[in-house]
Parts: sequence; C-alpha cells; structure tokens
Amino acid sequence: MKAVIIERSDRRPYWQPANVNEVTDDLVDRFFDPTSEYLRSAPKLEVPVVAEVPPLSQFALPTEAEIHGVIINSQTGDAPGLQLGELISRLVYSRKGKSGVKEKVLEVVRRKCSLQDHADGDTAPLKWRDEEHPF
Repeated sequence: MKAVIIERSDRRPYWQPANVNEVTDDLVDRFFDPTSEYLRSAPKLEVPVVAEVPPLSQFALPTEAEIHGVIINSQTGDAPGLQLGELISRLVYSRKGKSGVKEKVLEVVRRKCSLQDHADGDTAPLKWRDEEHPF
C-alpha cells in the first residue's frame, strides 16, 4: 500500500501582480497581442463550420408574417397560388408535424384571407385581403 502525503500550508498564495490595478498594458499585450512571442507557438483554434443548423423557428408556431409570405410568394408568375390544404401541408411539414400548426394557420387565414368556395366544392387559391397593411 502506498501512502500519499499532502503538505498543507496556511500561507496565502502570492500573486504577481497582486491586484488588477497593477496590470499594465504591456502585460496584457504579452498574452493577447497577435504578434506576441507567447502566441507564435500557440496552436490556432479553428471553429468548424456547421453545415445546416435548423432555424429555431421550426420549434415555434408560424407567425402571421410567415403565413403571409408563403401565400404571397406562391402567387408569382403564372402560378395561381396556394389552396388552404396546400398552405397547411407546407407549414406543417416545415415544422416537422408540430402540434397546433394547422389550427394557427386556419385562424390567420380566417381573419386575413378571402376564401372562395366554388359550387363544385373546390376552393380558389388563397388571397390576402389587405396587401398594403397585412398586419
């Protein structure tokens, strides 16, 4: 069996410089100036680039502005725009099936969009009611 002897001392540690007021600019530069001799041999820290960081928005319900953007962006060129089911599907998919997305989209669409129901049971593409003042 080996014994370990620890010698303890009641003496306080001796710091050089003893307090912050004694720290000079030269002392700081010695450790933080890029041309310092202390940093020449130090290894360089390389931060890896993370490929695709999922946006935090995937964890939240879509905002009214996001729903507006999806509707407006779907009406480009000759595209007729999105129907309600397509809008809901896109946003539910973008949130990986998060609960409440469908309900939030329906609530915003009821307040902000015109829903035209054709006699054949088909609905027309969504149209945002007030383009000048969407919110």
